[in-house]
Amino acid sequence: MHWGYAVQWCTLLWPPAIVASALYLLWIRKRILNRDIYSHVSWQLVTASVTILAIPIAIILLFVGLSGVNNDSPISIVATFALLGGSYLFLPWLAYRLLRGSIRFSNELPMQHAWL
Repeated sequence: MHWGYAVQWCTLLWPPAIVASALYLLWIRKRILNRDIYSHVSWQLVTASVTILAIPIAIILLFVGLSGVNNDSPISIVATFALLGGSYLFLPWLAYRLLRGSIRFSNELPMQHAWL
């Protein structure tokens, strides 16, 4: 179980590690019988899923926002601001998820809400 958090922490330095974390968590999920530990697996899977889904969305916003067709169009401006806002909020969100999960796991406490 510690490996899930360890690999997710590596994501801060090497983003593709999130895929390894998700695969590991999916592999061990059905083997977990303890509810407290299962809550951590759910917490980590949500973190990994949102991170994995954010990458293609960011790439799409990047291409739309920086497209050379018409930089003054509303869709280009909205896409650029969405990409910038998401970029600034993503790292604190990921750090919060990793810190909260790691601290609660080290204190042997379950995760209370997997979606927050």
